[in-house]
Order: sequence, then C-alpha cells, then structure tokens
Amino acid sequence: MLDDTVIIALVPGCVEVAKRSGLPGRFAPIAAILTALALVALSQLAADPGPMTLALMARLCLTGLIDGLAAIGLYRLVPKQTASAT
Repeated sequence: MLDDTVIIALVPGCVEVAKRSGLPGRFAPIAAILTALALVALSQLAADPGPMTLALMARLCLTGLIDGLAAIGLYRLVPKQTASAT
C-alpha cells in the first residue's frame, strides 16, 4: 500500500498535469481531492483485494480527503516561479 506521504507528494503532480491538459485552475482543489481518493482506494485494493466493508470504505474516504487537503496545502506553500527579466 502506498504511504500517505507518497500520495500527498503525487497529487500535486497529477493535478498539474490535469491543469496543463486544460483543467481550469478553479477546479484544482476538487481534482486534488478526487485524485487522492482514487490513489488511496487503488492502493488499498492492490494491497488487500478483500471485501469492501462499510468501515473500510469510510476509512478510505477519510484518508483520501485528508491526503487531498494536505496536498492542496502543500501545493499552495510552494512558491510560484516567476519569469525573470534578464
């Protein structure tokens, strides 16, 4: 299973690819949360393909939401690169 730190690091890259493919910037936070949810769910299914119980689905949703929100915060903390006039 992917560690949460790996998912938090992957999400901004995935969202940036989506933005460069035409996703409007205002949808970036929603895309980050959905990407994190998908990565957490796929990681869980790869690690343990057992039955999906209600408790497991709730844990996956909460973990995906937390990872997505953390990725949004990480993305906003990174300074934007500006074009230099040299």
